[in-house]
Amino acid sequence: MSSAQHARGGLAGVVHAHGRRLTLEQLDDTFAGYRYTIDADNPDVARVASGSQAPVVTRWMTTGFALPFTTRSTIRYATGLEHILLLLTTPIDDVTSYFTFVVWRNDDFSVPADEVVAFDRRIGLEDKTMLERIPGVLPLEVTATASVQADRPSLAWRRQFAALL
Repeated sequence: MSSAQHARGGLAGVVHAHGRRLTLEQLDDTFAGYRYTIDADNPDVARVASGSQAPVVTRWMTTGFALPFTTRSTIRYATGLEHILLLLTTPIDDVTSYFTFVVWRNDDFSVPADEVVAFDRRIGLEDKTMLERIPGVLPLEVTATASVQADRPSLAWRRQFAALL
């Protein structure tokens, strides 16, 4: 799992993270992860996804994983709009994976689906660019890398995945 969405400087940068440390929890019967709230820039290109014209929007979010290779991100806005991404990864070899995602929204279809998907693809390309800068294979041993708080989900996934193997 990537923490790119928390540090994004491109399409929708974080203006303010609402206070608490990330606490990993069981989100539901399938996904483990964390809940958080942020205020995020809402540039013109992001307004198609947020459904808001405000320059900054509050997002109530969850990010969770289900072993072995499924991630779900939920984003809820003050307008009631919910934007859910199901991200699926299939490893090809040690450094290559096939990645796809599905988008669900509860809006009124006033924004064409292809515009919403195009926006999410742009974010995916930002993440891909960042992840491709990391050299080599991510070791499953959690002591093999230095970690910061934003890495907690990745560390939990690595521990659980190693145990699954």
